[in-house]
Amino acid sequence: MRHFILLSLVASILSACANAAVYTPQVGRDEIATEQGYQKDYVKSVNKAKLDAPLSKDTQERVAVIFARIEKAGGDVCSYLANGQPCNYPFKLITEPAKEAATPNAYADGKGVFVYAGLVNMLQGEEELAFVLSHEYAHNVLQHVNKQSLNMSLGMLAGAAADALLASQGMSTGGQFTKVGANAGALQYSSSYEREADYVGMYIVARAGFDVSRGTDVWRKMAANNPDSIYLSSTHPNTAERYVAMQKTIQEIMAKEAQGQPLLPNKIVAQ
Repeated sequence: MRHFILLSLVASILSACANAAVYTPQVGRDEIATEQGYQKDYVKSVNKAKLDAPLSKDTQERVAVIFARIEKAGGDVCSYLANGQPCNYPFKLITEPAKEAATPNAYADGKGVFVYAGLVNMLQGEEELAFVLSHEYAHNVLQHVNKQSLNMSLGMLAGAAADALLASQGMSTGGQFTKVGANAGALQYSSSYEREADYVGMYIVARAGFDVSRGTDVWRKMAANNPDSIYLSSTHPNTAERYVAMQKTIQEIMAKEAQGQPLLPNKIVAQ
């Protein structure tokens, strides 16, 4: 009975965690399984890019142009989702130190977007790079860093309440529920946030003037860099699911273009 009360308490507090802001494509298991087969074959056939190659001046200038286009388009999408509030999330290209810069990664911290040279080397096409960068920009637009911090705090609160309840019964937990609660809160909507950023990011790509029908191999290239990601899902959906969702988002965008509708994501309106 005591454990049931604790679990109910934790669940009730975690239910207050910040969740989805936009509608994302629904992806079926069969669709994911089919794409997993394609990605497995792709990994066997592709040659990995040389991630530590230095970026030429021309490449850095080209990347700076992509940054500018995404910032403009991302600001438009942000204004729409945030009811007119302005956004300013500058990009920074990391080229030094060389060993760190070779990481094929980019991340958002709620204030800006940081892009490693290794990612630029891995994604040669402008559309592929634009998508990944727009994905990170979308994390900021959707306030995911702030939401995750809030979720972690709520989880910590739930765990602390459980620790206190057990302490009142003479049981010392050493703060274990507080730690577990914080971790659970931080992960509560992690995969959902990634799906949202993929979805909103693709709209930013379209509004930035890139051809959304190109660069669709981005998730297959990500899988080639980390084959385990084809099947494993934890804090992120697997690359097969993300590829299928990307295709569905492209279809949605192209349908809106054909109908003359604004290229803006479908947001969830609070009741």
